[in-house]
Amino acid sequence: MLIKVLLVEDNKTLAKMICHLFRQEKLDIEHVEKGEDALEYVALNSYDVVILDWMLPGISGIDVCRSLRAKGCSSGIIILTARGEKQDKIEGLNIGADDYITKPFDFDELIARVKAVARRGTKTIVSNKIKYGNIEIDSNRFLMTIDGKMVDLTAKEFKHY
Repeated sequence: MLIKVLLVEDNKTLAKMICHLFRQEKLDIEHVEKGEDALEYVALNSYDVVILDWMLPGISGIDVCRSLRAKGCSSGIIILTARGEKQDKIEGLNIGADDYITKPFDFDELIARVKAVARRGTKTIVSNKIKYGNIEIDSNRFLMTIDGKMVDLTAKEFKHY
């Protein structure tokens, strides 16, 4: 099975090394540097795994993750970041990431984790919606709507609902 990966990393040197090593492992990898580009690529292509740096120019990796899950994206998502605090890891996993790896990291471990996430395959997302009057909250997709219109919330704001 060919694993298709999207790497979203703004550090060109690191991205080049990851792409080279993944290709040696016979993984199909594409690379973008911005969160906006990641959203566009995922909308147009099917990926088994998306690797997201948290700190990206423009839209952050965590916001990309939130947006992908809100749109029902079932690709595996791995956060690959220098942010190693316990609370960051919890937030990343709660937002919808399947795995969280801190930099610096071991390349062999990254490849093994990508393969493990890809093996899990497409997720079945069971809806967990709460409705109160004209307000609807979908906690699986991190969405809130009022009168059918989506309301953008930060992770912190969503957590309080």
